[in-house]
Amino acid sequence: MSQLDLAVFKAKFDQYRKLIGPGAFPKTFKGIVHQIIAVSQDPHASAKDLAAIVSSDPAIAVKVLTVVNSPYYGLRNEVASLSQAIALLGFEETKKIALSVSVFEGFKRKDVIELLRIWKHSICVGVFSRIIAEHLRHWDTDAYTAGLLHDIGKILLYSVHPEAARMVQNNYLYERGKVSYIEIENRFLQIDHVWIGYCSACQWNLPISIREAILAHHNPALPLQPVSSALAHIVRIADLLAISLDFPSVLSAVEITPDVAVKRISEHYLDPLRIDQEAFKEILDKVATTGMAEAANLINVVQSSVSSRSAISVPV
Repeated sequence: MSQLDLAVFKAKFDQYRKLIGPGAFPKTFKGIVHQIIAVSQDPHASAKDLAAIVSSDPAIAVKVLTVVNSPYYGLRNEVASLSQAIALLGFEETKKIALSVSVFEGFKRKDVIELLRIWKHSICVGVFSRIIAEHLRHWDTDAYTAGLLHDIGKILLYSVHPEAARMVQNNYLYERGKVSYIEIENRFLQIDHVWIGYCSACQWNLPISIREAILAHHNPALPLQPVSSALAHIVRIADLLAISLDFPSVLSAVEITPDVAVKRISEHYLDPLRIDQEAFKEILDKVATTGMAEAANLINVVQSSVSSRSAISVPV
């Protein structure tokens, strides 16, 4: 960061602390989510490590097993333990499920409808980001995490100050697309969700590339490290695709159709990743088929987790 950047960060972080406060992170977010991401970054981590982390929170463990036993995976016999789940689905797939479920399990649910909208969008963006990264044969684990967490600023705002989040949403709708959502946030809050997300990611000590992808997911042209820039472009593409497929994070008076999204992506975000039109078509096809099916499966479990939290003991 330059001195100017540090000054901007300090000003934004001060506003973040005033608005969000130090107690915004639930125990789940500080503990199990952080540990799962740490496992993602550790090449020596084992299946046993992952099972031990997830089993430390019975409510999350139950949700993970619910996903594993869903029709999407088509397993012949019911999976009763996390170790068995990892053996059948693999370390990476189980880790992805655990992260998806645990990120959303810990937050307060004062505004369930709004939070569900953001959660659905985030899951789609995570899945689509991973598909894009897999096509590039690089960054797929980090891309999923960055996509899943890209709107964590909106989740935090709805969890801590739902009245402020509703005020931003209502004024954004009133403006009918004349100004961006981020501009409305800054007008009323003196900070926007990308900075809230970035500041929280710094507090959470996430890897720099994921922090910067969160910060730049609306503007991936920001001067970033190469990996951060790539992740920001990936998440931006996935973000636009999710919105165009009717999974927006906020209500909007401006419709982004698939055709509009494809045009915007093609004009602005493919070249930095060296994705040509033929490759982009392959990505779109995979998003529309396996990507949507995978996201829908995770979304169903997220929705089912809203009504109750389980305290069942789950075998590791």
